[in-house]
Amino acid sequence: MLKTPSPAVGVSETRAPSGLAGAPPLRIAFLSYRSDPRVGGQGVYLSQAAAALARRGHSVDILSGPPYPDVPEGVTLIKLPSLDLYNQPHNGHRALRWRHLLSWTDTAEYFGHWLGKFMEPWTFGRRAQVPARSPPRL
Repeated sequence: MLKTPSPAVGVSETRAPSGLAGAPPLRIAFLSYRSDPRVGGQGVYLSQAAAALARRGHSVDILSGPPYPDVPEGVTLIKLPSLDLYNQPHNGHRALRWRHLLSWTDTAEYFGHWLGKFMEPWTFGRRAQVPARSPPRL
């Protein structure tokens, strides 16, 4: 909604933005590789933006890796896995299990982390490809 000055009394009135009045609700997806609701700002802003859009009648999905965000009413959370190495004892350096070697994504996340690389956005993108290829909900 836009606020425009009212010539009669000098106060603002609210009107719909041109081109959006009567438009159907949108389907919106937020992607976030980490969404901790208490540390940093990513999870906080994600939840607030999703809640505001859902209140306006839009369909909002959040695709997130752990730690997962607080999910507002009317918003769907799609949980994507990760090794969550920053949340492990010893900063994740002892978290490798044989089953992780069966997945190229898990292997890349673990060894990239161990070598000091920031692999989470890349591995999140690989994991998000599967839900993104699913047919849309009608």
